[in-house]
Amino acid sequence: MKQYYSFRFIATTLIIVGLLSNNSFGQLSNKLNEAIRGETIEKLSKMLSDSYVYPETGKKMAKQLNDNLKNGKYDNIEEFGQFGASLVNDLYEISKDKHLAIYYSPSQVEDIKKLEMLSESEKEEHTKKEIENSSKTNFGFENLEILSSNVGYLKLSRFDMVNSASSETAFTAMKFLANTDAMIIDLRENSGGYPTMVQLLGSCFYDYQEDENTILFTSHIPSTGEVIPYRVLPGLPVKRMVKTPLYILVNKNSISAAEIFAYNLQKLGRSIIIGEQTNFGVNGTKGPEILNDYFIIKLPFETSINPITKTNCEGVGVIPDIKTEGVDALDKAMDIIRAKQNEGKHEKESIAADERYMEYIGEYELNPEIIMTISVQGVQVFVGVTGRPQPFEVFPMEKDKFNIPGFGIEVTFLRENDIVTGLNFSRNGNENYAKKVK
Repeated sequence: MKQYYSFRFIATTLIIVGLLSNNSFGQLSNKLNEAIRGETIEKLSKMLSDSYVYPETGKKMAKQLNDNLKNGKYDNIEEFGQFGASLVNDLYEISKDKHLAIYYSPSQVEDIKKLEMLSESEKEEHTKKEIENSSKTNFGFENLEILSSNVGYLKLSRFDMVNSASSETAFTAMKFLANTDAMIIDLRENSGGYPTMVQLLGSCFYDYQEDENTILFTSHIPSTGEVIPYRVLPGLPVKRMVKTPLYILVNKNSISAAEIFAYNLQKLGRSIIIGEQTNFGVNGTKGPEILNDYFIIKLPFETSINPITKTNCEGVGVIPDIKTEGVDALDKAMDIIRAKQNEGKHEKESIAADERYMEYIGEYELNPEIIMTISVQGVQVFVGVTGRPQPFEVFPMEKDKFNIPGFGIEVTFLRENDIVTGLNFSRNGNENYAKKVK
């Protein structure tokens, strides 16, 4: 069977998944016997020992299953669905891995067998149909908007497999959002998917540098020793949003590839995560694979590693930078973005004020013993006087004219040929001229 890397969500929970059955296969008995139980556990034990993402845990699970079989734990189980549920529960007790799943589904076993028998041309046709089916839900690109304050918004329901059609959809989406002042990627309820789409979308927020290209994350396959780096992709046909502030929304149902995307961009310092702590897992599965004529298995065989933390969020989840209820995450993000934009606006105003008042800065001589020093901090203008420990602030009245309300003090800057050459310092109508000397 062809294997592929997938972080796609198993739609049912692990506790009930083993109970799923297909009643259309009436020719298969729902009664177990000792031989089938033994064969199932023998095959499952080998797969766990040989390929499970955490080798020692895989061996521990295999041993526990065989001990349970020897101790008669499964002897009184006669239905396949109940047996599958029991196996799943026993494995979860050790691994706590929500990706590890076993299904009782003879129909899917038959479908996989038929798929394996297809010719190359038939497999190509099957792949085309899968892509066509995915296109009907826009490859997970659920919604695009330009919100107020020029904020880009992308609602992504899954990370689809990268192919020419899905990548074209992704690039079209990113082109639409490329000129926004901030970006929100909404991964609430995202059901996971493929690491290649994680890589593609992540690359849109980084520059590509051939000599020192950023690693977004690496995939580690312990059974083979293979390490696959997922680097920033070159040659994207979009404007990269390298400096655009990025906010990622998550909730407790953001799982698998959604967690990989959020965790890695967070730890790389590229995004701010807002919402609820996730709690599913980031191990990648292969399959579904045939366990025997009755069961299929989704077996975690690889895990992602962040280049900064040297680990991942398996068993912990993505911890948001800003925690809030999932339903409130978008409003919270917009509040934060607007606040930051206002801060930036004030900073720009301050810089403009600095430039406007810059020509006043300097030293002005009232007499050889008294120097007045003009300084500017943002939009504030200060006057320091020889012998006075602290400068005092003056406030603009009109161009070149400042005062201290209530104290009868005014400072008027004088110009020659539009160049500030001195000032008049007036207190209660008594003026004193000071020449700009520095």
